[in-house]
Amino acid sequence: MEVTGGDLVISGHGEFNKNFLEAVGRKKLPTFLVPKGVTIRVYAPPGAGLENDVANLIEQGRYPVRAQLVLEHKDTYRTTPLPADYPKDFRPGDQMINYTVGPPGELTIEGAPVTVEKKTSLKSIIDPLSSATDRMVHFACCSSSYAVEEEYRLLLPNYGWYVRLPRK
Repeated sequence: MEVTGGDLVISGHGEFNKNFLEAVGRKKLPTFLVPKGVTIRVYAPPGAGLENDVANLIEQGRYPVRAQLVLEHKDTYRTTPLPADYPKDFRPGDQMINYTVGPPGELTIEGAPVTVEKKTSLKSIIDPLSSATDRMVHFACCSSSYAVEEEYRLLLPNYGWYVRLPRK
């Protein structure tokens, strides 16, 4: 883990919330196109939570790699490695789930990440960053969901799991 200069961190409560999705006609769009000049690194696979200790490392610019993290099931406490492609980078032109970012509330925040005062779609935070110069954005939020519709559940296969540091 090392500190990188121009990176941006988004922190707070993250979730998939259909009420904050953009719509085309009557169809809500669960994903968005990552704009030019932006790469978004996500640490929790779709549907999974992110332990606050992991988010704090990211906020400090100490970006953990897959070997430093595990997935733990919230009910059984069974652990498993993160999927091979996580933490995952979404690059310009990639489709990414349009998570909702909420205020940090009781979360401990370190450093100076971007936070919100009210629930906001990730797309609306990311779109203004589009530019000709590359910008790395670290999503230090949960990727969890309370979606009940089948079309959204399929987007979030890691429900019930969360990303944490291994226990010592």
